[in-house]
Amino acid sequence: MIILTGSTGYIGSAFIKFFKSNGIDYTTYKARYPLDKEEFETLLRDTQAHAVINCAGYTGKPNVDACESPDQQEECLMANAFLPAQLADACFWEHVKLAHISSGCIYFDKTCEEGDYPSSEIHHLSPSNFNFETGYRSYYSGSKALGEKLLKECREFARGNIKICRLRVPFNGEYSDRNYLVKLLKYKTLLNCTNSLSNIEEFVRETFNTIRPMHYLEESEIVKDNIFNLTQPGFVNTKQVIELLGKYDLVDPSTITYFDTYDHFLENVKAPRSNCVLKSNSVTEMTPVLESIENSIKDLKFNIDNEEASP
Repeated sequence: MIILTGSTGYIGSAFIKFFKSNGIDYTTYKARYPLDKEEFETLLRDTQAHAVINCAGYTGKPNVDACESPDQQEECLMANAFLPAQLADACFWEHVKLAHISSGCIYFDKTCEEGDYPSSEIHHLSPSNFNFETGYRSYYSGSKALGEKLLKECREFARGNIKICRLRVPFNGEYSDRNYLVKLLKYKTLLNCTNSLSNIEEFVRETFNTIRPMHYLEESEIVKDNIFNLTQPGFVNTKQVIELLGKYDLVDPSTITYFDTYDHFLENVKAPRSNCVLKSNSVTEMTPVLESIENSIKDLKFNIDNEEASP
């Protein structure tokens, strides 16, 4: 049995779809800070859960700029930094694994901000450089970095019972406002930046692989790492994705303009953005990024055409 928190969001909904299609027993829990520890621990015992997947978090609406507002900072900090540590503590007492959905947005690479090749691919153990401590960050990225820091201080982290699974620029073939591909369809002026991306379906599968029950595994498959960059191998810049969207007539690339520089882009937003490339260390191999993007664009095109054709 798996307990899923944050089940109504873009990522949580993908986990539910995965569980149902693979016959995996699960139940959902609406986790809020401060966590009702007694209620949550009772749920863990009553369901005999072997793992919790925490998708609960606060991203800001319509985007991370909203987290810069003083009236939203507390909710952002509580959900992204302090709640995961409380979940980990409850899981410790009930001997349950925790997979926490984190983000690659805790890093930045100056060369990626201008759409160039990355200066390096960021290792899963590399320290964050886009956080409250460095001072260069968004409030959202700072809260996610703090969440990871607090989890690493938990007693169960060293034992391997806490898994940190980093998501980076999520996409798939669904028409969702949270889908990176759909976001690109809604803007005529874009920043040409270089990034890693995560296919949602593959991200969900790989997260599950980090906490699969032991009786599912061969000895050689037992996962010993604690932190995972769950991104597609390779990297891509915005212009490359726009060209692929144009190939399937979802956008006309000739109508898209780009900010001259990253500094010009910053004049139009409240907080800097994370642009970087993570070195994937998924449990099993994920599809190369350009291939995965094109496959998802085909699905997106199909879904959009069917929606327009329906009465």
